[in-house]
Formats: sequence, C-alpha cells, structure tokens
Amino acid sequence: MTRRIAALATALLLLAAAPAVADVEADINAAYAAADAGDLGEARRLLDIIIASGDLTPDRQAVMLEARGVILVLLKQPAAAVEDLTAALAIAPTYTDALYNRGLAYNDLGRYEAAIADFKDVLALEPTAIDALQRLADAYVAAGRPQEAVAVYDRAMALQPDDGLLVYGRAEVLYASGDLTGAIVDYSTAITLLGEEPALYIARGDARTDAGDFDNALLDYNHALSLSPRSAAVYRSRAYMFGKQGFLEFAIQDYDQAIDLDPDSGWTYFARGQAHAAAGHVEEANADFMQAYAMGVESTQLDERLRAMGVIE
Repeated sequence: MTRRIAALATALLLLAAAPAVADVEADINAAYAAADAGDLGEARRLLDIIIASGDLTPDRQAVMLEARGVILVLLKQPAAAVEDLTAALAIAPTYTDALYNRGLAYNDLGRYEAAIADFKDVLALEPTAIDALQRLADAYVAAGRPQEAVAVYDRAMALQPDDGLLVYGRAEVLYASGDLTGAIVDYSTAITLLGEEPALYIARGDARTDAGDFDNALLDYNHALSLSPRSAAVYRSRAYMFGKQGFLEFAIQDYDQAIDLDPDSGWTYFARGQAHAAAGHVEEANADFMQAYAMGVESTQLDERLRAMGVIE
C-alpha cells in the first residue's frame, strides 16, 4: 500500500483533532476506526454522512472527499473515486494526495494518459516523490510507452540508486521492450541488492532464455529451484527453455512437475500440449489442449489446434 493510501488514517485523525460539531467529530473518529480495522464499507458510509453534513470548512471538505476517494479506489470503484478526487482538487488544486490517488483511479479505468498527467502534476509539486515516479512509470508501460517508463526509472534511481525494487522494475520494462541485455544487467543488480529471491533468478533466466544463453539460464533456474523446490513457476520456465532447445522430453517432465504443483494453471496444460505435439504425442497433446480449453485459456494458437481436432469451427 502506498504512503498516500496509508495516510488515510492520519488524515482522519487530523480532522478529528480540529474543531467540529460533536456528531461530525464522532463520525470522523468512527470512520478512522473503521478504516484502521479494514472495514471499508463502514468507513465509506460514515464519510458519506460527514461530507453531506455541511459542517466542514472547504479545506476540511477537500480532505474528506480525498479520504472517500481513497476508500473508493480500495473498493474497486474508480469512476466514483475520480468524481470525489476531482471535487477535492476543485477546492485545493495543489492537493498532491488527491492528484496521486486520482492517477491510481484513472489507471484502474484504463485512462492511462489522464493518469500520466496526474502523476506528472504530483511530481511538479514534489519532484522527489518516489511513489509517484513508480506509478508514472507503470502508467507509461500501460500506455505502450516503455522508453518513457525507462527514463522515469532512471530519474527515480538517481534519487535512490540502491533501491533494488526500482532496479527490478526497470529490468521488467527493459525485458518487455526487448532490451534483453539491459534487462539481464538490471536483474543481476537487483539480485545483488535484494538477495536470494527465487523470482529474480527466474526473471533473469527467462531473459537469458530469450537471448539464447541457455547454459546460464539453466544455472538460474536450478538455483531458483534450490531456493524454492516447490515452485511451479521455475518448472514452467525451465520447461519452456528445454522446449526452445528441442529437449522435448525434459520439457514435458518439467511441465508435469509444474502441473503437479499448480494444477489450476490452464496455460501450463496448453504449453505441455505444444511440447507433446512437437514430440509427436498426438493423444497426449489433444488431451492437454482440451484441458486448457476447459479451463478457459484463450489463444489463437489453441484455437487453431482445436479447429484441427474438430472441436470448434
């Protein structure tokens, strides 16, 4: 949870400390208690009462609108959150918490350019706000602008060069944009900063696999398994690597292990089906494709397989 969402309870406490009509003050205290206990529905109900009371000064009204906006973001009601946060900003245009949380709501709505604008406005007022930089990078990625996301990560890392999560975030963007060399360098740095995390070795192994560096990818996957022997994710990634090399029996064995550990992954059945098909195991491949279909996997490649089997038209 970001510092701005976590600050909801603090904002409510500050309001409770200010002069207010007795009933409103009691409601503010109760809203704080509900938010602190995780009862978001009750916090929202009390905030509705407080905001409708007419007993707040404009500045305090803006804080309460922002607080309800945060609750609505957490309740997965981003459109309503945007309304409250916009109303708060109409009262207090430089209210950075409202800008930040409206950016989150816009992002949830898929309005990435609007989210980018809000996070930029936060940074114009708070240039060193790391959380806003991270969210801005995420919004750029979602908007299909990875190079700008990398530039934002560069800016954040200039402020906090030893932040392993920032390095990892940049590695993910570089990997997704096809810069495998840069991604591998950043994953390696993240491992140095964050320590023996299996997910980091899997990620670096995946980048090395896509770069054709199979020997080092295998070392990464094996090390990840030594750290987390029951990780289905490691077996899936190593199986994919074996498949790319044409070691189909090894790939199938690893997919078997992944399914044993995580039988609810339809994509693993589909991937194993592809390995079986490549190995000439027609019945096994068809069974896996049918299982993936039953589990709701959507893929043009799967559709082609199902058409060939006469399952769909």
